[in-house]
Amino acid sequence: MTTRTRVICWILIIVAAVAGIVWWQMARLRKGLRTMPADNAREILVAALSAQVLATGVDGTQQMGQEPEPLLDQHQKNPGLVHRRYLLVLTWVHASQIFKAIGHNPQIEGKMVSSGTIPGIPQQERVDGWGRPYCILAGPDRVTFLSGGGNAALNCESLLQTAVQAASRSTDSRLTKDGDLLVAVYKRGERIPTTGLH
Repeated sequence: MTTRTRVICWILIIVAAVAGIVWWQMARLRKGLRTMPADNAREILVAALSAQVLATGVDGTQQMGQEPEPLLDQHQKNPGLVHRRYLLVLTWVHASQIFKAIGHNPQIEGKMVSSGTIPGIPQQERVDGWGRPYCILAGPDRVTFLSGGGNAALNCESLLQTAVQAASRSTDSRLTKDGDLLVAVYKRGERIPTTGLH
């Protein structure tokens, strides 16, 4: 056997080994996706947006800046955390859709309103991830959304000052926490990231 033949044999062995590993990983992924209920797959994919739309620590962890684990591994290790991230991301997504839909609506300018009273937006998109209406303060340059994060329904009239303070402290549109409340503040004219979720 010549040196050239040996080199070719080794290259073929290495290519076959790499192809085998790739095939095995793809088969594992297919099996994982096939056996996973559709709702879980949706939750995992939506929760994957958490690094873009949630401020650090909103989900109860401090891991937002660290290298994320693969999505399926995250779900297998901590399905509760993935579900919570899903609800938080959905809360941000619905708030951003309302923000885009209301634009400069003079009927709500300067008022604290419940998202449940805003016409022209589908009912399922007027609520946070837990199915509860937001409290919205539409100011001249910012629109502030408050969510109870799954707690009792909010009394919007009593949260006016909280919304004003949250708007003044906001540095970007990511979902943050203010005590027990979840807060998203969108600046008028700001380009909101598109998530592809409806």
